[in-house]
Amino acid sequence: MKPTPILLLSDSPAIRSGLAKITRHLADLLSKMPEFRVGTLGRGLATSSHFPWPQYTYPEDSNWGQEHVRAAIEDLQAEVVLTIMDASRIHWLTRPQYLPGGDLRTYLLQRRFKLWSYVPVDHMGPNGGLSSFCADAIQGVDRPLAYSMFGAEVLRNTLQREVEWIPHGCNLDTFQPRDRTATRAGFQLNDTHTVIGTVMTNQVRKDWGCAAATIAQLKKTIPNLQWWICIDEMVRYWDLHALIVDYGLEKIALPLFGMNSTDTMMSYYYSMCDLTILPTLGEGFGYPVVESLACGVPCITTNYAGSVELVPRKEWLVEPAAWRIDSQYNCVRPVTRPEDWVTAIQTALASPASAEECRESVRFLDWPNLAPVWQKWLLEGLK
Repeated sequence: MKPTPILLLSDSPAIRSGLAKITRHLADLLSKMPEFRVGTLGRGLATSSHFPWPQYTYPEDSNWGQEHVRAAIEDLQAEVVLTIMDASRIHWLTRPQYLPGGDLRTYLLQRRFKLWSYVPVDHMGPNGGLSSFCADAIQGVDRPLAYSMFGAEVLRNTLQREVEWIPHGCNLDTFQPRDRTATRAGFQLNDTHTVIGTVMTNQVRKDWGCAAATIAQLKKTIPNLQWWICIDEMVRYWDLHALIVDYGLEKIALPLFGMNSTDTMMSYYYSMCDLTILPTLGEGFGYPVVESLACGVPCITTNYAGSVELVPRKEWLVEPAAWRIDSQYNCVRPVTRPEDWVTAIQTALASPASAEECRESVRFLDWPNLAPVWQKWLLEGLK
């Protein structure tokens, strides 16, 4: 049987973002399946000679690929387009009737390809489904797939039908416990230090303000506390320099630019921590949770959205103290208190989990275990 050309529309798989990692993993899986011929159309101009598939890219200031999608589809002769991005970013693709007149509108209205979407759902709307604009976008997808049980429930409430879900995978051969003592020595730390890590990008959905306030409170009670920070940009939505100064954390903060770190390097950094925290306003999945646990290190996160399903202990979840509506998409977002994060951290430090317990909790996400699930879903779409 002739392989089906499939185009993945997301971040460029050559950059270091969560969407890029998902795209890279799925493209690699598809490239090994004889039933498919894969290509990627990625936001961000980076490419890699290590990838055995065609890579189409566009600059970050070109929105979400509107000006480039037709050329990529036609060059690959794609019969399936699989989007891996928020519903708010694909409305132009799924609902072209709302586009202003022009060649793209005409082309998409005559759509000759199947449209699948792997939807990162990191929130619900006021009615338990996606809010109106995002809901309308998803209505135009032929085959939606959620990241998590939470995401599947939100999409079910949106579409009024059942929606499948499949989590992302993680390479447990790469993310594994590493030499803690040697890694700490590289930061001039030793076993007398308590190291708390935070791996987040610099965007509004990542509550760096709560993280800084939490560490400032812990500093008063934990001797030799160190805060390892892994971030893409120190100044964007949040000014991490200002947060560190304003909360008096200059002597204990260890900033690292994660964009320059390989997965293997990251596994060493995770392994030097006593625990990590992810004070988030909602995650579709939560790679930092999985990667930390795979390295044998507990991760505490907000009790909301997809990352909850990855955490093996209830006491590693921080309950929302209140709720608010966020952005033009009416996202229901949790508000958490630094005091509650402090309590959860102190509880976790007082009752440490073994590396084996942490690692076993994410064993099902190891790619050799998860790949057959993905292969089954992909092949079912060809029937």
